Amino acid sequence: MERDSQCSNFSFVLDVSIIRGVDLVAKDKHWLSRKKTTSDPYVKAYYGNKYLGKTQTIDKTLDPIWNWKVRITVPADDASRARQGYTDMSHIRLHIFDKDKMSEDDFMGEVLVPVCGNDPLTEEWYDVLTGNYNMNNKLVCMNASGKIKIRLEMTQKKGITMEPGSIYEIPTKFDLTLRWNIDAGQITNLDNSCVAIDNEGNILMDQSVYSGQLINSNGSVRRFDLVENCETIFSCNLHKVDNWVRALYFILIVETPDKTFKDLKIISAKISDETSEESLYQCTPKNSGEHTAMFLMRFARENHTWSTTLIDNKHHTARDFRTLTHEVRDSSRDIMTETQPQNT
Repeated sequence: MERDSQCSNFSFVLDVSIIRGVDLVAKDKHWLSRKKTTSDPYVKAYYGNKYLGKTQTIDKTLDPIWNWKVRITVPADDASRARQGYTDMSHIRLHIFDKDKMSEDDFMGEVLVPVCGNDPLTEEWYDVLTGNYNMNNKLVCMNASGKIKIRLEMTQKKGITMEPGSIYEIPTKFDLTLRWNIDAGQITNLDNSCVAIDNEGNILMDQSVYSGQLINSNGSVRRFDLVENCETIFSCNLHKVDNWVRALYFILIVETPDKTFKDLKIISAKISDETSEESLYQCTPKNSGEHTAMFLMRFARENHTWSTTLIDNKHHTARDFRTLTHEVRDSSRDIMTETQPQNT
């Protein structure tokens, strides 16, 4: 699987507040002096090419107070690039108009507000620009003036349902909670393992967590089993994961002889932010039938960031993840470092 650095399903909700303006250009003439002294300003808001709505009109003022708010979902591509500090994604674009009852409304200028995920809350003044006259935009105001005060509040969209093949960015500290149901009277032991690999796809036992080792060597991954609730929680601090760990696989294995995944009614997974305890992603893997092992998801490191993706690999007979060395390596070919042959 190739990772597109601009592609992520880590979406955001963006609250845009158009608070007020100051020193805007005058478009309306005084009835006596015939000089332009005031305007009846309102604002239309856009995100990319999408129209978001408009503020109310404030009559006869160059210093309007709107306190207008709209909420939008930032598309995945823009959200990913915004969190990395890029500013080449879509802006919030504001067009300011003077309301006229007897003629077409006058354009008073535009404001471009960059979306930046590095600052979840900003409140700033932005200059009113003249606009850009071209084939697609014939709105221009050569004497545009003033500033507009804008408040942006960006929050992560919660509870996204994960889809196979998609890549999702994750926070440094998170909890992965696995739940399953078993028919009454049934005994089915499920070993949930976090398997660490290096750049060449080799399993790192000291960095892994499994039934015989509930904490890895540096404490960056811990496993808590709540047997009575049919629940396992992995607590992960990716910032502490050793540098030579390339990826973490979460593998589910049915340990009980003669039992398979068909004896488990439901399996669900949820990824939560450990700091805020907010649910980020969730999924319900497809029923694995007669299989005994399931590769649920992979967390991979790229530079200094981590991302996760669902995996749909299964094994028919495995009862221990250590017998899945070949399968782990095969699932890691897209992220493994190629070993150059040595000259002899």
